[in-house]
Amino acid sequence: MGNSDSINLFPDELYDRFFTIGCNSRIFSRYAPDLTLMIDDNLPIPPPDADLLTQLPKWMKEHPGTVYKFILGLRLQFHPDLSSNRIDYSITSPYMAFCTAYLMGYRTINFVGIDLDFVNKKNYHDDKDVVPIVTRPGYVRDKEGKEITDPLYSRRKFLSSCYNHMNYLINKMGNYHRVRFFSLSPHSLLLQNGYVKKVDLNVQ
Repeated sequence: MGNSDSINLFPDELYDRFFTIGCNSRIFSRYAPDLTLMIDDNLPIPPPDADLLTQLPKWMKEHPGTVYKFILGLRLQFHPDLSSNRIDYSITSPYMAFCTAYLMGYRTINFVGIDLDFVNKKNYHDDKDVVPIVTRPGYVRDKEGKEITDPLYSRRKFLSSCYNHMNYLINKMGNYHRVRFFSLSPHSLLLQNGYVKKVDLNVQ
């Protein structure tokens, strides 16, 4: 479970049907997952009864609830060694959430809130006064059509890298490890990957 807008499309009762992994503590503003990845020191303090998964001493020492410890594995890799406490990683926490789900025994992964729409020229995340149409690297048009310096250039580059990393992982898990992927989000950019199918839950 990521924090993009699609997290708001479905009721809690739907999420309660799954074992859920939240990508960081910001998810608690919307839903309380079964397990929360905490891979950054600068995250909101999670509720005291939250179950955390972290590599950071801060959360191991400060969190009063259950904390599961892991060691960072290899960057941009996927080596599913069930006898190890290492989790491979990337710049984006959903990468680690997918790896964690596999190591926990799941071979079908349903995800939501990992939209990455901003890369797809759909701005669900940031400044609504900037039209997300890149005219040339580092520049965009404002609502009046004037070319201006893109204040979100770094964000665009980051989300583009997130997409590339997730795409690599899904290809590897789908091809070599027979993992199935389903997006609850109707507009996740990851639906462009052939291993990801769209879920039609017909939720009223």
